[in-house]
Amino acid sequence: MHNAFTRILPAAVASAANGNVKTLAPNSLASVYGSILATSVAVATGLPLPTTLAGAMVQITDSTGASQNAPLIYAGKKQVNLLVPGNVASGAAQLTISSPTGTISQASTQIAPVAPGLFTMNANGLAAANVLDVSASGTQSPENDYALQGGQIVANPISLGAAGDRVYLILFGTGLRAAGTSGVQVTIGGQQASIAYAEPQGAFLCLDQVYIVIPRCLAGQGDFVVQLSANGISANPVHITIR
Repeated sequence: MHNAFTRILPAAVASAANGNVKTLAPNSLASVYGSILATSVAVATGLPLPTTLAGAMVQITDSTGASQNAPLIYAGKKQVNLLVPGNVASGAAQLTISSPTGTISQASTQIAPVAPGLFTMNANGLAAANVLDVSASGTQSPENDYALQGGQIVANPISLGAAGDRVYLILFGTGLRAAGTSGVQVTIGGQQASIAYAEPQGAFLCLDQVYIVIPRCLAGQGDFVVQLSANGISANPVHITIR
């Protein structure tokens, strides 16, 4: 309970992958934005993740009235990154962020089983993705779809390899794991692409990955919009370049 002198400030919350995705899914990555969330900058360095970081603490109260503290990844004065617990109920939810100054910030959101967001590398929406070329003999050649050029992150055009190769685009996102492989669909430049699998990435908490077979008919055609949906809900579009 807050006393009459507690300063309560507004905050906003969104998917950590894309600020336009305002709904959150259980077992996803989220970011809270405010003005006085913490008094210093801190990054969690080990597991289990702390529920207090740089003095900041985030409490999630779901539609059933149940409250719990969220594990935190990063805390700063204007932003806190967190994991949405896996047992948060669907429906309206409120996040209450307590700062070491005694200030309270509050944000409202909706919780849904699936709320897909994809990570990007630059302001142009370049996909944060890996590429895996699997030859007919089974040889695997990994690469990135991005490169550093003149201090800027730019597209690294993807080669579709030899005629017998299968080239996978590996997208990284959050909030889509509950859809499973069967619930995820992807188009590249409007062309339906096959999904090998969609699942938790494994090495990083609440990070999801989707392996997509790039259609060979797209070779040499340049920039493409990649549109993913999970259980019929569209993620933010991202871009790749194919040579």
